[in-house]
Amino acid sequence: MGRIAVVAVCDFRKLPNGGEVFLLNNLFSAMQSDKNEYYLIGMTFNDQDRIGKWNLISIGGRTYNFFPVAKVTKDKEKTKIPFRLRMVYGLIKYKSTIMSMGFDSVYIHSAELGIPFWHDYNRINLIYHVHGDPSQTLRYSRFPLFRFEVFTKLYLALINKTIKKSKKIIWAANRPKNEYKKLASEEMVDIIEKKSVTVHSSFDRKLTVDYDSIPRLTNRRHLVTVSRLAKIKHVDFIIECLKELIVKGYNVDLIVCGDGEELEPLKKLAKNLGISDRVLFFGLCNRKQIATCLNCSDVFLFASESEAMSDMCIRDRYMGTPVVSTDVGDISDVVVADKTGYIVEGYKLHDYVQMIEKVMRKNKAEYLNECRSMVQRYTPEFMAVSIDEEMNNVK
Repeated sequence: MGRIAVVAVCDFRKLPNGGEVFLLNNLFSAMQSDKNEYYLIGMTFNDQDRIGKWNLISIGGRTYNFFPVAKVTKDKEKTKIPFRLRMVYGLIKYKSTIMSMGFDSVYIHSAELGIPFWHDYNRINLIYHVHGDPSQTLRYSRFPLFRFEVFTKLYLALINKTIKKSKKIIWAANRPKNEYKKLASEEMVDIIEKKSVTVHSSFDRKLTVDYDSIPRLTNRRHLVTVSRLAKIKHVDFIIECLKELIVKGYNVDLIVCGDGEELEPLKKLAKNLGISDRVLFFGLCNRKQIATCLNCSDVFLFASESEAMSDMCIRDRYMGTPVVSTDVGDISDVVVADKTGYIVEGYKLHDYVQMIEKVMRKNKAEYLNECRSMVQRYTPEFMAVSIDEEMNNVK
């Protein structure tokens, strides 16, 4: 039986808010491997977790060994050192303790997490899971210093070295892989092709609806967006689209599920546009609350600039809510024009609003069957089996 260390910048339960922790939580809720043992290494937001020690945690009713290398605050605005740097420092600090477990493979979820293991290339299998286009990681960093081109070039070099040191690269979608190859040398393209496989994200089939779990809604029609509130998600663009719809006479509001560093700027934008009463900020929502918001909304809006396969779009398909999305990642696999929603090229307000109007002209129930049939191959169980097989096929 293989022993695998899973290393990610999260607590594997729910924080920090975003697609990576959702994917990992789904993965290990569904994992039923009789071939491998998985040990989780990350950071914690919980005072009860012991730093630099193995703790037992529950994920989806399953118990895992969890080793937090850092304690961080839930409020990113108060964090002066990026979570990723805290993770790398913690991994280096506790590396001897971690490696004493005799791991066969180290399964990392961002390129910099490979740094402490680069020199263990001959002892362990390094496996790198890429969640989006890695070249975009620093472009919208919360820390302005890292947005300078010199840091982008350094980070690309870091990614390339991690790819070279890795035995296998798992991509969450095909498009980010293809986009990254455009920036790579011929040598790197050849390496990527030889080492790469694609395993898409999954949705949660245990979604339940409970209207008592969310604030009381208006009698208007509802649009909804669910994401981490960061610049790269372009929720500001969605709010501007809402303003245009209101000007056109639509009696709609927008539910925003999520939290992040852009929350206050987005509230200010809504106020400046005179639509504060039409933008409902629900904050960080749990799965039941998200399912309820999707269920009561006419359209799910997505405007991210960099994504693999959005787990929210997959989850949204399962709830039967049509989507209007930017053309990002492998979104075209689950969004088919006039059947499950529409994809819009770029950030042209008129085009995006036009597609929202087109969706709203139809009854939502007409989309249900097509939406659900689209996501049957994105179950957590399928993802877990695929990942487990890839762990066994490392050469």
